[in-house]
Amino acid sequence: MEEEKEKEEIYLKKKKERSEKEKKQFFEKEKEVNEYSHTQKTLNEMIIQELEEPEEEEMQKTKSQNIRKKNEKKIEEKILSIDDERKKEEAKKEKEKNFKKMMRVKEDLDAPTPIPTENTHSINLQYDNKNFKLTLKHENNNLYINCLDISSIPTNKYEMKYSKKDLEKISKFFIFYDNIEDSLPELINQIEKKEIIIKTTSSSFQITFKIKLLNCKDFTLELLKEKNDINATIEVLCETVHYLKSENMELKNKNNQFEKEINELKLQIEEINEIIKPIKEKKIKIENIVKQLFLESKIISELDEKEQIINWINPNNNIKITLLFQSSRDGDRISTFYNKVSNKSSILIIIKTAYGYRFGGYTTQNFQNTNYYKTDGKAFIFSIDKKKKYNNTNSQYAIYTSSNSFAFGGGHDFSIYDQFKISISNYCNFPHSYSGGEKNEINGGNKNFTVEECEAYHVEFE
Repeated sequence: MEEEKEKEEIYLKKKKERSEKEKKQFFEKEKEVNEYSHTQKTLNEMIIQELEEPEEEEMQKTKSQNIRKKNEKKIEEKILSIDDERKKEEAKKEKEKNFKKMMRVKEDLDAPTPIPTENTHSINLQYDNKNFKLTLKHENNNLYINCLDISSIPTNKYEMKYSKKDLEKISKFFIFYDNIEDSLPELINQIEKKEIIIKTTSSSFQITFKIKLLNCKDFTLELLKEKNDINATIEVLCETVHYLKSENMELKNKNNQFEKEINELKLQIEEINEIIKPIKEKKIKIENIVKQLFLESKIISELDEKEQIINWINPNNNIKITLLFQSSRDGDRISTFYNKVSNKSSILIIIKTAYGYRFGGYTTQNFQNTNYYKTDGKAFIFSIDKKKKYNNTNSQYAIYTSSNSFAFGGGHDFSIYDQFKISISNYCNFPHSYSGGEKNEINGGNKNFTVEECEAYHVEFE
């Protein structure tokens, strides 16, 4: 302790002697530091630009993958587009087939009801996934209704004749009209709006109307099944065949166009695969190299964590690391730490605290017991958990060494003391000389910590 006190007094005396000189040179040094920072920044940018070939290749790979995804998405969109067009065409043709223009009936039921100009009205109706052709005819104040179930093979035919008196017995709705012809527009309107209920049995076709007029109750008209009409069946089949042929030809043309576009996209994908093939091979090679690093580490084991640390040190990945010190193997004395690492430069330190937080630092300098700070513009600290690198903003305070501790940054950003596994003197004061994060975020926001594992590696560039 006396020796340390004596050294400290000498250090303070020298510092006092230099203070006046430093004041005179302050502005000159500030200028030199700015020039040095600018030069260092330029060099860093040049080095990064030179060493970022893998990143450019990764960008090229990402771009290729985006093109591939875009092409695949285009294929999916094309499929959906063709399917939508087909459905629209089906709906359009179905509408053209099943519905004809009819006279519109005013929504206001109190308004005069238009009178049809013809005595026969045919309506194509789709109900409950079945297709029906309804025909309503008035003649001599009689209502003739027939229905073709064109979904069935052979086609089922239903017919019924109702007189005016018959209809008046079924519902008072028909009492309000002088003749059947006048009541037809409302019936047709109900059918077209599908405000009806249809039920078929083995012998009949029943259609229930829901007339909202003068409190009329719902009523049902029943049509009896006739013998199978071969002529009606043939007519329906001919129409169906013609429709299917037309649709098949249209789908065939669209399919040919679609296949042509698919083949073009396949060629593009093959070209992309050829472009990214060497990138994939190089990535696999790099991954195999990285897998061989940190094999003895008790702090990191995941491939992505290894790659991250190596990329922080040298994006080109051409480095070799050697484990110099491991506290679980060599103990937690600072003197042992210096004995293991003092004759090496380019040192990587990785710390794991008792609470599991993992961080560390890298410097091109060596760790020797000097009781002084060392300057290093390439030094940085990092958090494995946060996946973040923190650059040195004050290079003259890169690292600090003393007989009973070592540290990164002035202040210090983090400092490790003798017997660090049990020492409560270990502390974090980030950010200080290193910046880019919240208060002590490398240590979970805490200041003090004890060390579970400490590893020091020698980094060699190949």
